[in-house]
Amino acid sequence: MKANLHLQIFKHISMAMVLLLIPLFFIACGDDDGDDVLPPKPRVSFTNGSTATVERGQSVEIAIEITAEGGVKGLTVNDADQTFTVDAADATKATATYTFEAGDTEAVGDQILSFEATDNRDQTGTGEFTVTVVGQNISLAADITEDLTLDPDNSYTIEDTIKVSGATLTIPAGLTIKFKVFEKSGDAFTRVAGLDVNNDANIVVEGTAANPVIFTPDSDSPEPGMWSGIRINQEEAVAKPGADKLSYVRVEYAGTDEEELTASRPAVRLNGTDETAILEYIQIFKPLDAGFRLDGSEVTMKYIMVTNAGSSSYLVRNGSILRGQFIIANSPSSDHGDRDLRTRDEGSVAILSNFTFLGSGMDAGTSLDGMRLDAEDGQYYNLYNGIVANYPDDGIRGRSYTAGLDSIAHTYVFQIGGSGNPDSEGIEELNWSQALREGAVNFYNMHGNQVDPDNTLIAGIGVDDFVPDAEESSALDPSSLITGFTAATYVGAIGATDWTLGWTLNVDGSTR
Repeated sequence: MKANLHLQIFKHISMAMVLLLIPLFFIACGDDDGDDVLPPKPRVSFTNGSTATVERGQSVEIAIEITAEGGVKGLTVNDADQTFTVDAADATKATATYTFEAGDTEAVGDQILSFEATDNRDQTGTGEFTVTVVGQNISLAADITEDLTLDPDNSYTIEDTIKVSGATLTIPAGLTIKFKVFEKSGDAFTRVAGLDVNNDANIVVEGTAANPVIFTPDSDSPEPGMWSGIRINQEEAVAKPGADKLSYVRVEYAGTDEEELTASRPAVRLNGTDETAILEYIQIFKPLDAGFRLDGSEVTMKYIMVTNAGSSSYLVRNGSILRGQFIIANSPSSDHGDRDLRTRDEGSVAILSNFTFLGSGMDAGTSLDGMRLDAEDGQYYNLYNGIVANYPDDGIRGRSYTAGLDSIAHTYVFQIGGSGNPDSEGIEELNWSQALREGAVNFYNMHGNQVDPDNTLIAGIGVDDFVPDAEESSALDPSSLITGFTAATYVGAIGATDWTLGWTLNVDGSTR
């Protein structure tokens, strides 16, 4: 048994050795000249580094060097739309120039170009080059007479006061629209840029909290009045193609009149605008003149803030009706001596709920008022769930009072300059600064109102601080009184959620 086992093992070993020796036999009988050793693979390098940035509509040349000991046969690139030539092909070294052309609508961002060199032994080697495509800076100098949607990957500069006529201008989220800043002659600019939307046209601005649309001067050191502002016109006799819309918009440093350069104008002026307009999440930052001016308009605005206006934050004139909810006027360093809300002219009406109006401090020594609501025919005011505080002059001055028409309810007025206050009946008209003045005194500590000229009534509210430490509840739901208003049973513009965060600016210019 052992012998047979050894024999079987020997047979298997012998057969295995034969099989192993056969390939060696053929190798030994092969080419007597020895092994064919391949040269190193080709190498691709770039003369001026491996990255470049190019603007849409422009091109960039890429200088390439190829080293191939087996001789340069060719060079290809993964971008089939572009071409190039190779100099000194078949040599061990060659150069190539490749032109990358970015189209007007080229996708922005990094594009990786892979260059592959081939030698005469068909070996390959690659090198990668990164082209970063950026948007164009486009100048807008002519009136817009055809529908135009701006590209969010480009930047735009308005070179003059341009008009939108018979068309719709659409501005998507994230764009910054800059306005050319002209030289000054003395204290006045020689010219200012601006944007006017005619009666037969629309503007549709659709920003987001993460990516607001910003209108600002083209300056590294901006100041109020470097451009004129935005004017939206509408007349009953002219049909607009659609609804105007401003959503998540910041308008910065506007306010010089484009026709009378030594005069000022509102940052945003609405002429004849009706209820179809969507006006929400807007900040007007440091205008030279008023923030908003309404002329013959009837609009609803929500989530609006005007910061340090040079005149009234909100000016309601010529029979306009302003319905506003979640409205802020923040004037910590304003010294213009005007009113943050002013209604004038026959038929002008202010209906506000959940508002916070803050002045420059009760001891600032100026004549800045919170509100002046005039008494022309047909005027009235409804003020609910509000805060008016820190004004050196009057808090709320209601020039008229009509029972059943004018109303102030669940509104807190405090830290108001001067010592004049209504008597215990709340009806005496005094001739110096006071929290509630003239017709407004009829609401002194009545209808849920709280008035204290000397002390802070809501913790956290102060000069340049419009967010309370805690939500101050109210028994009044404005949605039950005013069509289109949101249920908000708290006092002031800010409740549990601060809607100003992430897209508005603090007074010092930092983002909230």
